Amino acid sequence: MLRPVVDASALRPVHDISPGGEPRALAARLLERTLLRLGRAAVVVERRLAPGLSHLHRRRLYRLLGYVRLADYLTERLGMSLRRCQTILRLERALAALPRLAQAIEEGTISLSKLEVAAGAATPETEAAWLDRAKRLPLVSRVCVRSPARSQAPVPVPP
Repeated sequence: MLRPVVDASALRPVHDISPGGEPRALAARLLERTLLRLGRAAVVVERRLAPGLSHLHRRRLYRLLGYVRLADYLTERLGMSLRRCQTILRLERALAALPRLAQAIEEGTISLSKLEVAAGAATPETEAAWLDRAKRLPLVSRVCVRSPARSQAPVPVPP
C-alpha cells in the first residue's frame, strides 16, 4: 500500500547536517527535511484520491451532490482545480501500464514533476530508460518530450 516515504537526506541525524554548526544553514536543512516529508505525503494523498476522483468523474456523481460541473465540486469541496484533477487521473492511467514508474514514486526516488514528464512520454517498452533519465537528470524539459502516441518523431534524449 502507499505510504509516505522520506528522502534519504531527511533521515540523516541533525548533527551531520551542518558540521560547522552555522545556525542559518542548520535551520535551512531542517526546513528542507520538513518540506520533503510534506511533499512526499502530498504525493501519497493524491494517489489515494485518484480512484475516488475517477469514480466521481466517470459516473458524474458530483451531480447527485448538487453540482452541475465537476470543476465546481472540486473547487468548492476539495479546494482542487479541474486541471489538477485531470493531471492526477492522467498520471494514474499512465502508471497502470508503467509499474516501475509507479514503484519509483511510491519509494520517493523521483519527484512528482519528473514522474509526470516521464509517464507522459514512456511506453512499457521505454519505461526503464525514462526512469533512468528521471533519476539522473536534474530537470527534464517538457518542451523536448513528445509522447510516441502523439508524434512519430523520435523522442529526444536530454543531455
